[in-house]
Amino acid sequence: MSADLAVGLVPAPGGAPAGPGVLTPGGFTISALAARLAEQGTPENTHRNRRSRADLYAKWCRDHGRIGTDDGVLADYTAALVARQHPAETITSYLATLTHLRAVSGRPVRADEREVIQRIINARMLQEATDPSGAGDALQVTECTRDNLRAMLAKLDRATVEGKRAALALTLAWYLGARSCEVPALAVRDVTEVLATYRDPATGRRVQRPGLLVLIRRSKTNPYGRKVDRVRILAQDDDTCPVAALREWIAVLVDQGADLEGPLLRRVKRGRLSMAGRPPKDPRRAGGVQDRWMRNLIASAAAAADLTQELTATERRLLSTRDEERELAAAADTAEREAIRIRRRLARRALRRSRDRYAGQSMRRGQNRELARRRVPLHIREQHLRYVPGSRAVARYGVDLVDWDDNPTIPAAAGPRREVPPGPVEPGGPALR
Repeated sequence: MSADLAVGLVPAPGGAPAGPGVLTPGGFTISALAARLAEQGTPENTHRNRRSRADLYAKWCRDHGRIGTDDGVLADYTAALVARQHPAETITSYLATLTHLRAVSGRPVRADEREVIQRIINARMLQEATDPSGAGDALQVTECTRDNLRAMLAKLDRATVEGKRAALALTLAWYLGARSCEVPALAVRDVTEVLATYRDPATGRRVQRPGLLVLIRRSKTNPYGRKVDRVRILAQDDDTCPVAALREWIAVLVDQGADLEGPLLRRVKRGRLSMAGRPPKDPRRAGGVQDRWMRNLIASAAAAADLTQELTATERRLLSTRDEERELAAAADTAEREAIRIRRRLARRALRRSRDRYAGQSMRRGQNRELARRRVPLHIREQHLRYVPGSRAVARYGVDLVDWDDNPTIPAAAGPRREVPPGPVEPGGPALR
């Protein structure tokens, strides 16, 4: 990061009078303890995003001979992102980070420059909305339906330790509608089997069935653990049952003498629980899986169930960072390198749009849409899926179409009727009801 827009905390020259000090981006000094706690008080992914975006901005400033805190530079950078054809949503996210860093450094962006920046972003939104190719449409992961989940589970060898672990991870992720970070973060004590009493919708009688009470202590909307989200899941009557999967996995932990105070999902090597691999920052998470493992599991399980297509050699080269670096190295000048980056970025986006893509959010989107199709009230969906009330993400991942049964254009019963021959099936088939 350039000196014009400092992001991190650096040691103060000579230290503070009461001991070693740390210089903040705003220019004042705090103690090392205060600096360490302030650093810990920001989620790691927020740190990572800020560093990445600040570094990209600093590089652009160096390449163009600009000073990052000068008036108008941030507006010009916004226009450069538009010229590179980044999505408006991405540009908005980047600019929010950079304006925040400018504010904490004591050099806030002027109000009139903010207005100019917003108008530039609006222009990009208009470009996307009117693009005849649909290149500006939101790029979303593929929904994992209940049938998709069943197909993934059918490909697991659930007699093995790895298969039992994968079955529990996939079923918990789907029934919780979990983000990719939430299931790996669970400890054994966070998932408890209970006996649920509820009213059977078919008979109206009170019945009992095993269930799970899952405590999610931190999440995207609760990064500091100010509250604990409690989610209830009932046992199912098929192979997707998370209660059965939990019982099998707990038996593995007990059989191998694992510490039941630790993480729920553990690393496995050759059928045995393992402590191998990079140690986590929190020693209490030693031996546990990470977010990336969860994302890779969903992608590999979908591929094994033939839910995704295998990439061709040309498509693999398009997605290869090394191949892009070779093409950039052969470019004649800066303008040609910029054109290569734009061309490859748009081609990658088009490829992802044309293929089914299963990732961490596939389970969350699948559960959300399943509940919407079952006409579960919005406030219950928000509570079960741990959304902030009124969140726009519910609509983004949910079924954003009026059900045909409720459609206000259903022809009136009175008057003569004219038979209309059947036409093409809507895209996506019955899933878009």
